[in-house]
Amino acid sequence: MIACRVGLAGAVLALVAMTGSGNAWAAKSAGCTAVNNGAMNGFIDNGTWSFRSSPIKGFVTGDKLTFNVTANHTAATSVILSGYLYSKGVLTMNLFDGSTGFTNMVLIGTGTETAGPIDFSPTEADELEADFGVGAFMGGSFTGALIVTCDGPDIPEPETNDSQKLRSLQKSGTKTGAQVAGSAYSGIIGDAISRGMTTASGTMQPPQAGARPTGASGLGMGEERTAETGAGRRSRLTPWVNGRFSESGDDSNIDWQHTTVAAGASYAVAPGLLVGAFGGYEKLDFEQKNIDGDLDGDGRTAGAYMAWLLAPALRLDGAIAHTWLDYDATAGTASGDFDGKRWLFLTRLSGDHVAGRWTFTPSAEVFWLHETQDAYTDTLGTLQAKNSFTNGRANAGLQAAYAIPLSPSTMLAPYAGIYADYYFGMDDDGTALSVIGIGDGWAARATGGLTLSGIEGWSLSLGAEAGNLGGEGPEFWTGRLGGAVNF
Repeated sequence: MIACRVGLAGAVLALVAMTGSGNAWAAKSAGCTAVNNGAMNGFIDNGTWSFRSSPIKGFVTGDKLTFNVTANHTAATSVILSGYLYSKGVLTMNLFDGSTGFTNMVLIGTGTETAGPIDFSPTEADELEADFGVGAFMGGSFTGALIVTCDGPDIPEPETNDSQKLRSLQKSGTKTGAQVAGSAYSGIIGDAISRGMTTASGTMQPPQAGARPTGASGLGMGEERTAETGAGRRSRLTPWVNGRFSESGDDSNIDWQHTTVAAGASYAVAPGLLVGAFGGYEKLDFEQKNIDGDLDGDGRTAGAYMAWLLAPALRLDGAIAHTWLDYDATAGTASGDFDGKRWLFLTRLSGDHVAGRWTFTPSAEVFWLHETQDAYTDTLGTLQAKNSFTNGRANAGLQAAYAIPLSPSTMLAPYAGIYADYYFGMDDDGTALSVIGIGDGWAARATGGLTLSGIEGWSLSLGAEAGNLGGEGPEFWTGRLGGAVNF
């Protein structure tokens, strides 16, 4: 017996070169599949000894390797078959009879001889690597071949496992829904604060010829208002209702729609200081065609917000909201129901700058949310573990509005805005968030619409938004409709 990896005087050892093709066993382990594809097959010829530089990995418990060596030689020659299994860096060899140690099989003679099979049964499959070589003592001309095959338990292929498809759908669909919901509530809360701050400090005055109408809904943030006297006096309470409908753009694989409806009330605690509360409902329909997946979800939200006018042209907003979620998902033959909950936090710094009938509103905003979904067992009996993630958006941009008097008591204000958005997120297991339909990174967003307001304290708004422009994944589109009234 001769220990391999040690050069021997008077012996020249032959390299086992990886050749051969073999058939892939797609239903076997990754290690078996590589072996049956010919990763260990080779030829033996006179030459120098070398070792395999890339050991085969991915065996599972129960895999068996079979070696067949054919040697052709004209003089007395010893052929050595050596096998290695590595477990946590320790060199071992496990034979089919259970013995452990370093073992060589030696063929001596002339002519053609074949040895095999020898079966190796890994017992610590997820930590094993296999490396094999064949060598010969020179005693004459020598050629030969090594053919290795593998057999073992069938392994389900991940890409055909419907429970894994269901998990992929859950991660992709709920993250997309959370990101769209965060965007929707960001806009809804912003509208509510703008309407409330308009009425926080006094009376909307009738438009004057050639002058900017003061107190326009969403414009002015309280500057240039008269004292609360006479006709048109406003209360401190402004109830409102608002809604968003969003859908994905063209994509061959993903199709989704998201609806958010919310109602609440703002209360002016003092001039330039506003608080409010709201409740909302959201509905998600998400389809992932490549895995025959469909996810439906709905949620109920309760939240509160505050706005503080730091200066005539500088406002600080903040909001917090909690959502209770119910999901229903199907992918192939697997389906399941699961619950979730989400926290949303938002802060924004903005200000109105007036030039005649124009009002320019630069802003910077960040919203951050965290969603957790309960574990459940799907219809195929697979336990789907608890899932949680964070995501959000940071953005900065500018909106411009132009006040058009329609009568002494009504005004129309068309507006348009452009924003730079940065989407971000992370799974709670530390991996980067990957949202199908809205990816991490930079994108642009454009908004536009009309606001109609009256001296009596009411306002109506209608708008549209194009998001994820130039970002990862397709664009998405949002319609916006809202109204408020001051009693």
